[in-house]
Amino acid sequence: MKKIDVNNMIRLYGKHERLLNNFVTRFESGGITDLYEYFSEPWCMLIFQDHFDQLENDIRSFLLSPTSCPDKNILVDIYKACEENRCNKFMDEKYPELLDKFSKSVDKELVEEKLLQHIEDNCYHLTMYAYPKVIKLILYGHEDSPLHRY
Repeated sequence: MKKIDVNNMIRLYGKHERLLNNFVTRFESGGITDLYEYFSEPWCMLIFQDHFDQLENDIRSFLLSPTSCPDKNILVDIYKACEENRCNKFMDEKYPELLDKFSKSVDKELVEEKLLQHIEDNCYHLTMYAYPKVIKLILYGHEDSPLHRY
């Protein structure tokens, strides 16, 4: 019998399915046959980590702050789109436009930096994730290695 960590299941409450590795799409396509195994995979350990809620709040606060490129504030645009469309057609009509806007913004890079910094700060608990310092260590000297010569 498998032991389910109740605290981890509680941490899933209220999370969007896309944060959960596109849960709905994977489930509907038959890619998920065992929920216990799915939520035991390494990708979700960050979500189960004690400080994840703080990371989410920090990113949300950053994106809503006036210092965060006011002309490109993605969360304000999402809220406006939801209010205008009552969220019923949001995914079909506005999502691609907002995603494109966000991917071209400075905010995207800053959010990625915050995420990488969080992983680095919690590296002892999140050993399954790589971050720039670890990648540099892994690749250090690979040019000189006989295994990497052409």
